[in-house]
Amino acid sequence: MSNVRGTLSDWAEVLREREDARKFASDQLATWARVAMRVGEKDRVLAISHGGIIELPAITLGQRLRVPLEGASFGYCEGVVITYAKNVPGRIEIVRWLARREWPARPPPPTKTRSVTSGSGCSRRSTDLGHLSK
Repeated sequence: MSNVRGTLSDWAEVLREREDARKFASDQLATWARVAMRVGEKDRVLAISHGGIIELPAITLGQRLRVPLEGASFGYCEGVVITYAKNVPGRIEIVRWLARREWPARPPPPTKTRSVTSGSGCSRRSTDLGHLSK
């Protein structure tokens, strides 16, 4: 899992080939489920990580839900939104920047504001999700 993979298909190949990757993905999904159980039905959790920590379990969950996840590996401020109902994941969606090459040097002023901060290159003060695409 130490090799950087370019696409979600590359990560899916790792899952097919490596038992340790499949175990890691299952363990990570169990962690996500424990987090989801600790919040209210209408609450949201922002979990931020890096290479493989998101891709492997996201692909595994996508397969379980029969939702194909395709495209490039996740970059800064990209990942998945998982919707849990009664502590069971029922929906998964990819969240991406509209065009990575066209990232603004500085984001435009937000229309609605709240703080969202991480230590992985994803610090912004904006809930204007017009810059994101599902």
